[in-house]
Amino acid sequence: YWRDWSSDVCSSDLLLEDGSKITLISWNKFNCEGNAWYNLDSEQVEQLATKKVVKAQMKNGYSYATYANDVPQGYQDYFMRLANDAKNNKVTLQK
Repeated sequence: YWRDWSSDVCSSDLLLEDGSKITLISWNKFNCEGNAWYNLDSEQVEQLATKKVVKAQMKNGYSYATYANDVPQGYQDYFMRLANDAKNNKVTLQK
């Protein structure tokens, strides 16, 4: 699962360094904490473990407003580092 702290988020698009895109749809209803949760399939997990995320776009499920921004250089490999930490038992991933 990936946790996104943007309120009312219904979907997120992640643009990867090779130009491919991952579209994620939250499976929970909006809550007052502003959390959205996503299930990732094995292909998406593999993409995030091996490719940097260069841009993210979130769509508000309530107002349908969108927000897109470039991912700062120091955070583009966040999921790659997370996957590496999981592989080396530094974190535990739940299914």
